[in-house]
Amino acid sequence: MKTVAIVNQKGGCGKTTSAVTLASILASRGERVLLVDLDPQAHCALALAIPEDRIEASIADALLAPEPEAFPIDSIVWQASRHMDVAPATTRLAGLEAARGGLAELHDRDLRLARLLTGVRERYDWCFIDCPPSIGLLTFNALRAASQVMIPIEAGYFALRGAEKQIATLRALARRTGQNARHHVFATMHDPGRSDSVDVVQAIGTRFGDCLVPVTIRFDPALKEATSLGVSVIEHAPETIGAQDYSLLADWLAEHAEEMRTDFADIVVRSAVPGGPAQQPHMAEVGAAVADARPLSRAAELVERSRRLLERTQSMSERELDQRTQAVMESVEAIHGLGERPPALATNGVLAGTHRALQYGPRQTHQGVLFLFPAGPEAAVSVACALSGWSDSAHRMRFNPAIGVHEVCIPFPVGRHAYRIVVNGQWMTDPHNPRTQPNPYGQLDSVIEVAGVGG
Repeated sequence: MKTVAIVNQKGGCGKTTSAVTLASILASRGERVLLVDLDPQAHCALALAIPEDRIEASIADALLAPEPEAFPIDSIVWQASRHMDVAPATTRLAGLEAARGGLAELHDRDLRLARLLTGVRERYDWCFIDCPPSIGLLTFNALRAASQVMIPIEAGYFALRGAEKQIATLRALARRTGQNARHHVFATMHDPGRSDSVDVVQAIGTRFGDCLVPVTIRFDPALKEATSLGVSVIEHAPETIGAQDYSLLADWLAEHAEEMRTDFADIVVRSAVPGGPAQQPHMAEVGAAVADARPLSRAAELVERSRRLLERTQSMSERELDQRTQAVMESVEAIHGLGERPPALATNGVLAGTHRALQYGPRQTHQGVLFLFPAGPEAAVSVACALSGWSDSAHRMRFNPAIGVHEVCIPFPVGRHAYRIVVNGQWMTDPHNPRTQPNPYGQLDSVIEVAGVGG
């Protein structure tokens, strides 16, 4: 079985679209394909119309199984097409790599996926792994299991820098584990009619010439349309440029198939030898190794931040969030019952005058749209939107200790606006806003409607 991990620390670069489309194309050619979703946002299921409310078991259950190689894969996979199975993710996956989440405590915590795939290596010809946009145990599991790492790079400057950081991380992991999976980059969302896009594609060729795939994925609205319909682009619009470009990329993979066969048994055995070269890496060790790459040393900051957050924070389930919501509201109501004003309401001009604003999510005020998000004081939370050029730092949320939430007020103009919440470097839809819309990258953005004064 050939195992391909689609990886990039930057969100919105086409990871899910690439994983789903490549898997669908090869399956349409009669290849037996397994698509594994390691992203807690679970967009693979969305892109293939797998109903989330009917997913009873997911890849999270397999990763925590006592003996992953003996795990009954049929208990979690869905058949997306004649030759293609999907091991979907659910929101439960988000908590696995946190402290006391179950995965971090295991001695083989970064080899669970490799052990799982050992048990199905004769069943499938290809395995594609859609990775989360962050560095953590889930991504490490994908990298340890993969024989080929594919890094999609959006035709934009910041995406270009992100790819450099990703390759530095791959090299650091290889030095620490003795495993050196091949890695290649390819450009996505390229618009040949825009000079800046052309310049970035040329820069990608210059910087990554030794590992550049000679296929560029052009921007194609049909890719977004296919996602909204829950089908792959080769089913929805096989004659479009998006389908053609991904078909060429699948051709390239097929031509290099023999170089991508994974010896899972060798990975697991070498990693189990005490003191051997493939001992499981600690996050700090990988961070130190990344720092060795001087031109790319900023990647060490991301790795170290991920390590600290992994050790000091826990992801909350939806039920825990609801419980915290109720506790905060009850506390505020109790204070009002004593005739006092909550400190947050007394000191924050945006919140002053109404405790209803403590409902999580966005809410329009006279000063702008107020966002409240529940997370610990050590978390880094921000709102990314078109107003700031989709920057993940322009609208950072401030932690308010009086009510235990992060908050920010953004002066959106009247109209409809898409946004995403960024928590500890991970981009996600706002779990406290049910309104969403697909974006061009096969993902979902949260949506708000800003009315005029008195609207």
